[in-house]
Amino acid sequence: MRLPSLCIALILAILAVTVSVQSRSVSLSDAMSRSLAAAIAQAEFENNVNEMAKLLETTGKDNGKPPAGWRVAYTYKEGGHDKNKVFVNDKTKQVVLAYGGTQPRVSDWAKNFDAGKTSLKINGKDYGNVHSGFYKQFQRTETNMFGAADQYLKSGYKLEIAGHSQGGAAATIASAYAKEKYGVANPKVVTFGSPSVGDKQFANMYNSRVNDNTRVVNSYTNMFGQKKTEVVPSVPLPGMGYQHVGKLKSVTTGRGDFTQKIGNHLMDNYERATRNNPDLDKHGLIVRTIGKGVNAAKNGIFKGVKKVGEFGKNVGNKVRNTARNVGNKVRNTARNVGNKVRNTARNVGNKVRNTARNVGNRVRNTARNVGNRVRNTARNVGNRVRNTARNVGNKVRNTARNVGNKVRSTARNVGNRVRNTARNVGNRVRSTARNVGNRVRSTARNVGNKVRSTARNVSNKVRSTARNVGNKVRSTARNVGNKARSTARNVSNRARSTARNVGNKVRSTARNVSNKVKSTARNVGSKVRSTASRVSSGVRSVASRARSAVSSGVSRAKSAVSSSVSRVKSAVSSSVSRARSAVSSARSSVSSAARSVGSRISGALGRFA
Repeated sequence: MRLPSLCIALILAILAVTVSVQSRSVSLSDAMSRSLAAAIAQAEFENNVNEMAKLLETTGKDNGKPPAGWRVAYTYKEGGHDKNKVFVNDKTKQVVLAYGGTQPRVSDWAKNFDAGKTSLKINGKDYGNVHSGFYKQFQRTETNMFGAADQYLKSGYKLEIAGHSQGGAAATIASAYAKEKYGVANPKVVTFGSPSVGDKQFANMYNSRVNDNTRVVNSYTNMFGQKKTEVVPSVPLPGMGYQHVGKLKSVTTGRGDFTQKIGNHLMDNYERATRNNPDLDKHGLIVRTIGKGVNAAKNGIFKGVKKVGEFGKNVGNKVRNTARNVGNKVRNTARNVGNKVRNTARNVGNKVRNTARNVGNRVRNTARNVGNRVRNTARNVGNRVRNTARNVGNKVRNTARNVGNKVRSTARNVGNRVRNTARNVGNRVRSTARNVGNRVRSTARNVGNKVRSTARNVSNKVRSTARNVGNKVRSTARNVGNKARSTARNVSNRARSTARNVGNKVRSTARNVSNKVKSTARNVGSKVRSTASRVSSGVRSVASRARSAVSSGVSRAKSAVSSSVSRVKSAVSSSVSRARSAVSSARSSVSSAARSVGSRISGALGRFA
């Protein structure tokens, strides 16, 4: 705050305190504190308005330097020139959205004349209708301006919005968006020379939602003592349905003429008018121009015609000499600059070419090295893969061959053992059957010799029965041998075929072969056991038939030859006992042979598994 404004504020505060004490009998301290607070608030308000004017004065200037304490956080350009800016004051924690005025371009003026109305609704709130051109100007910059200020708002900075002329209208719309869309509780707005923005509904809705809006309008006093405002705040015309918003603050530049109607709209005049001690004009532009002319005429008259002529000659000579010198300097400077530019361009071109060559050579060398490394690595990997595949293939082939050989040898051994066992069983069965037959024949002969008439029949029956038994035993033994041989052949054939396929399916084929060999051995064992049981049952049936025949012959012989009954009984009993012993020996031999065959087969299967 400047010293004159502070002194005025203190004087006003003292007067206010005196009046307040005399009229209302309020304590001196309370009245003074309230008056001082009001005076300070007013002074701060005046300073803030002038601060916004200074910021807007640099907004439309390309690379304009802001006042002390402020920095530019974002610049929005139109047509290559600065249009709007976002200013930040880190000390006071303020962020300002500054919207510049109309630029001297046809496109910018076209927005001012786009006076149609557009319906404005923000987050469901109906703001009525606004000027189409001003609304389009705001929409074009909304995302960039609020996006630049967002990080500061999140950090607790206070938002202020300022605008001049067309930018004042955009600032008004921006404050409504700050309130409704961006969640700013109480946006602060200051506009300078702003036109009307919307209709009556907009003005009512805006004033009810945005409370802190100051509309600054510049004015002057003409030669007749009348106060006149600048031209822009009076557009669009009231007859078009537009109304102003906010609180009016009128400032002045002093005396003037009709030229100030437009001149007072310039931002530098607004900055001058909002100072604490403004430099007010004492005359208008026309009076100042006339005064300057009169003074110049007086000075010319007093100096005289001769001095004027000499002065004119000297000025002409100086002007010509200065022009020549300036021309020579400009030409020399242009030549030097051209030579330096050409030399610099040549040097830069040479450096660029050399750098490009070096980079190209390095890239080519690097690509070659990488290609060679990739090729060598691929070759090594390929060789390793081939060697590994060969080794794996050789190992698989050797393993398959070994397994096949083991399976073949095991199958051959099992087949040979099964054949030998079957042959031995068949031989033992044949020999046992022969012995039984011989014993039965000899017994029958003895019985026939002893019992002539009866013995002949018994002998015949015994011979026929023995023959049948021998034939059955032989045929059974032959069948058993044939089945054993065919089974062994089938086993060997299956083992050979399985061994051939082992190379492709080693594990599954080996398991199948072992299962088949086991099942075949089980079948052989079961068939041998069944054959032995059949042989034993046949021998038993023969013995039973012989007993019945002998008993019937004995009974008949008893009636015919009583003397030879005891002999026949003893002979028959002896023959029966011998037959039983022969049958039991045959049983034991067959069972032992079957057990040995089973043990050998199980041992062979265990070794194979």
